[in-house]
Amino acid sequence: MLTYRQRYEALLEQSGRDSLTGVFDRGRFDRDGTAAVERAVAGRRPMSLLVIDIDHFKSINDRHGHAAGDEVLRQIAQEIARGTRDTDRVYRYGGEEFIVVCEGLGHGPAMLAAERLRLRIAATDIQGFSDRVTASIGVATTPDDGGTMTELFATADGRLYGAKEAGRNRILGRLIERPEPVSGFDDLDRRAKTA
Repeated sequence: MLTYRQRYEALLEQSGRDSLTGVFDRGRFDRDGTAAVERAVAGRRPMSLLVIDIDHFKSINDRHGHAAGDEVLRQIAQEIARGTRDTDRVYRYGGEEFIVVCEGLGHGPAMLAAERLRLRIAATDIQGFSDRVTASIGVATTPDDGGTMTELFATADGRLYGAKEAGRNRILGRLIERPEPVSGFDDLDRRAKTA
């Protein structure tokens, strides 16, 4: 038997979830994302935002129907959630667009994380769907790419569209000379190498 408080906490956890994919929804992102940027700026710690868009999603719906499109969204959301650190939060922003908030992750590691997610998505075998699904990802990091969620999102979103214009199935962020090492991705590294 659950106590009243346990039921209340379970209800709070379920609220703010996207009913189709199970990841957090846009309303939850608006609250959580703003707070994450404020914490990062106040603590002078990096925070990265990954904006992910499934490539050619409209054609998936047009050619295979909305039920198939929904299944693609469900499975891709699961792969994104499985491919992130325990401390990262995944949100469905709308349509076929997802956001990952990565607190404490600098730009170099965020670029590596985005590339791993891109590879993971491309390697996903979607049940009942023969076409390969890919995604484009824009990456932005505090403080260099913005000190507010509005600024950070605008930068990441602009880079996402740059990745799409450059041919899709790619990531785009700031040019960096040498990415910093990434922790918490050992299992993902092994999976990416076998993909």
